[in-house]
Amino acid sequence: MLVKNKFGIIQINNNTNNTFISISTIEKKLLFSAGTGILGLKKAKRSTSFAAQNLAFYLGIKTYKLGIRFVQVYFKGFGKNRDSALKGILLANLKIILIKDFTRTSFNGCKQRKK
Repeated sequence: MLVKNKFGIIQINNNTNNTFISISTIEKKLLFSAGTGILGLKKAKRSTSFAAQNLAFYLGIKTYKLGIRFVQVYFKGFGKNRDSALKGILLANLKIILIKDFTRTSFNGCKQRKK
């Protein structure tokens, strides 16, 4: 299944315990989706930057074989693995044209307790 368009979207969902990556076409058709557990890593090893980089590289190679060359990267969540996931995408010879962050942040939070 070769993709006509050379553009794709990579969504990286970062947790403190795991990293999930979804790759779709520009028309939002899902191609691949995986977490770091697919690499055979268990428990605390899934939260390392090594796992995030290898997962991004693994899915990046599969994407490159389909014919996608240019990607937009969307991040979501706080985590320490953002840079290493980007490095894995670059190692797979994919060109990044856009980086966006969709992490939700609370501005004021809950009302403080009356003293």
